[in-house]
Amino acid sequence: MPRKSNKNKAAPKKSISVIFWIAFFIVVSFLFFYNRENIRRTIEESITADRLVPMTVEPSGSELILDEMQLDGDTDPLSSGPPAIILLPEQTNTPAESGSAETMTDTVSAAASRPQETPSAAVAPALRERAMYFISVDRDGIIIRNRVNRSLPVTDTPLTDTLSALLGGPSLAEQQRGLISLIPEGTRIINIMVRGSTVYINLSEDFQFNVYGVEGYAAALRQIIWTATEFPNIEDVQILIQGRRIDFLGEGVWIGSPLNREMY
Repeated sequence: MPRKSNKNKAAPKKSISVIFWIAFFIVVSFLFFYNRENIRRTIEESITADRLVPMTVEPSGSELILDEMQLDGDTDPLSSGPPAIILLPEQTNTPAESGSAETMTDTVSAAASRPQETPSAAVAPALRERAMYFISVDRDGIIIRNRVNRSLPVTDTPLTDTLSALLGGPSLAEQQRGLISLIPEGTRIINIMVRGSTVYINLSEDFQFNVYGVEGYAAALRQIIWTATEFPNIEDVQILIQGRRIDFLGEGVWIGSPLNREMY
C-alpha cells in the first residue's frame, strides 16, 4: 500500500495560516476605518496640549536670594545682592509690507514736529520762619541770649522740628556772628508731648554732662526753654532724661518741675 507524502499533510496547515492572517488584516482594517475620526481627533488634541503646556524652569539660586531679601525688608534688592533676572518676550521678525518705509518716514516726521515735553518743575516745600536761641559771650565773659530765625519746612511737628534744628547747633553764617550752643554735644530728642500749656521734652542722657558746669547747664536750659516757649500755646517746659524726671543737673541745677522764661 503506497505511503502518503508529508507534503500533502503540510498543505492544509499552510492554508489555514494564510486564511487567519487575511482575516486578521481585514478586522484591523475595519476597526481602523471605523474609528479613524476618533484616532485623528486624539492625535490633534495631543499636539495642541503639548503646545499649550509651558515649559517650567526651576528658579536659580540668585532669584531665591532676591526673593528672601524682598520679604526680609532689611536690604534693598536694587542696591545690593545678585541682580534681578528679567525675561523679555521673544520678538518675531515679520516681512515688511508694501509701503512700510513710507509709513515709518511719516511717523518719524510727525514725532519730530510735535513740541518737546518739558518736565514739570519740582514743587518747593512750604517754609516758615521759626525762632530759636543761641548763646554768645561778650568781652567780660557774660553769657548773652541771642534770638535767630530759621526757615524750616512746614510739617505736622513744628515744635520737634524747631528743637531738632536747635540741637543741631548754629549754622556757618550764625557761627560767623559769634553764636554758639552750650547744649551738650550728642544730645538728642527722644520724644515730645504737650499737656495743656506745658511741653514735656524727653532728652537723651547726654544732656546731663555739660563741660561748662553750672553756667553751661543754665545756658543750655535757657536755649531750650526760650525756643519752646516761642510757640504761643507753650508757657513752661518740663525736662525729662531718658523718660525719667530727675531733680537736678550737675551741681544743683533744678529741673524737677516745669521751667519758664522768668526762671531763666
